[in-house]
Amino acid sequence: MSRTKTGKSVAGLGVLLLALLSVPGCVCSSSNARYGPEGPAPGKQTLKQIKPGETTEAWLLSTLGHPPNRRPIDDGKTILKYHYSKKTDSSFVLAPFLHLQGQDTECTNHYFEVKDGLITKFWKGK
Repeated sequence: MSRTKTGKSVAGLGVLLLALLSVPGCVCSSSNARYGPEGPAPGKQTLKQIKPGETTEAWLLSTLGHPPNRRPIDDGKTILKYHYSKKTDSSFVLAPFLHLQGQDTECTNHYFEVKDGLITKFWKGK
């Protein structure tokens, strides 16, 4: 008897799976990115162009724009801070059974130390 019950259980599961697969539905996914007021963060190619001791502050300002935060430190140096944020909304739908939504926020800061009109060093932080 146990073989008959097991056989019926497997057959019933197969029929249920077939029924679920035959129900009309759709699979959809989407993703939408929004950037903060500074726009998207500079790419690797842009950052590779910066050579400490050679790249000028004027080049940096013309490339990235004026930073929202500028702080003088010792020895006539200034730190320029750029803050970038990216919010991504995502959605996945397996109609009529499943609907998932999510939001991810990524924040990055780029810091540039300037002295006498030249970038002396730069780094990236969170």
